[in-house]
Amino acid sequence: SFPTRRSSDLHKCLVIFPGERPVYFLRKRLVSRAGKAIRSPSLFSMEGFISDFYAANAAPRRDATLFDSLSLLFKLMQNGFCGSFVPEGTLGNDFLLSLAMSLSEELEEIKNELIRPEDIASYDVLLQDEIRKGFASEFYGGNGPAEAKISGKIKDFSSLYRHFYEEMELSGLITQAGKSAWTADFIKPAHLSKYKRIFAAGFLRLARSEKKIFSALEEAGADIFLDSNPLTGKYYPFFKDDCAKCAEPEGKISFFRAADSHGEIYRLASMLALEENPHEEGSAVVLPDANTLFPLILNAIPEKQDFNVSMQCPITVSPVYSLYRS
Repeated sequence: SFPTRRSSDLHKCLVIFPGERPVYFLRKRLVSRAGKAIRSPSLFSMEGFISDFYAANAAPRRDATLFDSLSLLFKLMQNGFCGSFVPEGTLGNDFLLSLAMSLSEELEEIKNELIRPEDIASYDVLLQDEIRKGFASEFYGGNGPAEAKISGKIKDFSSLYRHFYEEMELSGLITQAGKSAWTADFIKPAHLSKYKRIFAAGFLRLARSEKKIFSALEEAGADIFLDSNPLTGKYYPFFKDDCAKCAEPEGKISFFRAADSHGEIYRLASMLALEENPHEEGSAVVLPDANTLFPLILNAIPEKQDFNVSMQCPITVSPVYSLYRS
């Protein structure tokens, strides 16, 4: 609960979660408790907060879409950064496109960790040898003579990394990881002075850029709520030792083992059948894999009963995607 009793003060608070889902639940809960329309706190996912801060404080560049990243990587690989990256005769568009999709995710992860090109330059030779073996196995079944046709991965992966983000900047584009790196370098507690209270909750592992942002939040007096675990000291080194003051979470979480997803669903069905009120508001089934949603509905949840199911619903099962495919 917020430490202010007046709903008119809520808009002066900042709340940050790891993702979007808790934002909607908190907003609904606040309105329900107030019993009327209220001025909401500033509620963000971490990604949303970074994007908002960047837009408010930088000379914004246009957000790079996945297609922007793929197009840029495609050109870099075609213009010499492939080197002997792939076996002869496999430089077709289909192969390079799938390769670019994989690389775009990896480059963003490296950027989010604030790793500089020179930090990974010493690994270029190691990357060549490992990918050479991988391509020999994938394309030629690991035959010895075929390996001679492949001299390695990108000849200079660190240069590809450097040129990718340099080209992004020259094109007037910025990726989400680019925003994170910029925000981590720029943000100061003074930028957060407009908020009366700051709250962050639900985080576990932080990328290096996020650690720097959290340091600024903590210095600005933020209340950061975490479950105590062995990773706390590793990922939140700036924390004071006051975890003992945190209340124990309510409810119970149990783990059960099954051979496969079918076993999981039927084990869950048998457990729900023994519950007196399995569909009460305080209970939920959390699905890590969206493919188990319909097996869950058809086999585990009692008929004509509402139930809380939490999942990341893929766009591929939405009407919009069906229309697009049609």
